[in-house]
Amino acid sequence: MIIRAFVGLCVMLVGCSTGTTPTADPSSPPIRSTPTPTAALLDEVDLAAIVLDPQSPPAGLGLDLLEESPLAVASRPVLAHPGRELPPVLDQPGFVAGRFVQFSGEPGGLLSWAMLFDTIDNATRSYELYLGEFTSPEAYGFEALPASLGDIGVCDEGDFVLDVETGFLLHETICLWREANAVLAAGGYIEDSQVRAVAAGMDERAQRALDD
Repeated sequence: MIIRAFVGLCVMLVGCSTGTTPTADPSSPPIRSTPTPTAALLDEVDLAAIVLDPQSPPAGLGLDLLEESPLAVASRPVLAHPGRELPPVLDQPGFVAGRFVQFSGEPGGLLSWAMLFDTIDNATRSYELYLGEFTSPEAYGFEALPASLGDIGVCDEGDFVLDVETGFLLHETICLWREANAVLAAGGYIEDSQVRAVAAGMDERAQRALDD
């Protein structure tokens, strides 16, 4: 993705009393314009490298699902409870692509998830939308504890109501962050340290992709 900065140029015409056109001093060094720096962005092809490899599941876990459809990816982190007004996850501007893998086994369950946007601004908007889901009492109800992930991120663990009709609680760790123009998450009902290690690995791969 390429961001183009549009810079307006204002030219001032200077008249001389002699009526001649002023010329540049040949002894002066040429003036060179400084290029406007552009922020590095992730591409769609980077998602497969950032999200956990479905063919290499963590120890004790097996692959449940690999998903790339926009509907499934956008709605995966959202808790749909009866009567709850859901956030507008299916109408996010600038969406480019998404991917997640889901594993489960004796140790528990694990999710590695990513959404890509055309600009950092649109990724920031999406991050704030999912952060609302992260902290909402109607959803996970977690605390937005800062995490050293990406440009901005949070991690927390706790119990949340998975099924309001039965009152079934699930204890889970979730990390959510934004890296450039991507929103990333790792979560699961598994050891807290394992979720955080997966998140750190995803973030490292995302930063490496930005540096390439």
